[in-house]
Amino acid sequence: MFGLYEMYLNAISTVNLTFLFPIGIGLIIGGIICLFIMNLLFKIAKSYTYFAIIGFILGSIFVIYPGFTFDLHGCISIILLIISFMIGLKLSNLKNN
Repeated sequence: MFGLYEMYLNAISTVNLTFLFPIGIGLIIGGIICLFIMNLLFKIAKSYTYFAIIGFILGSIFVIYPGFTFDLHGCISIILLIISFMIGLKLSNLKNN
């Protein structure tokens, strides 16, 4: 299972449809299933689903950007994140009222 990245890149660069077609079908079926599950979760537990999505996003910060440190730039980034979140929250409350 591991080591398929080079095969995927080679198939994309050479447009090997016999290799790309099953991958595309799997992506489409997986995307549709994921959409149905997300729709069901939003109907059952909307706030918990939002919290889970926000948790996944916040948890992936250190994986996507491993050079993050808590120096001056890191602290400024966190402060701006909180300010932006609060502005977005206020704007969403204005829309609901």
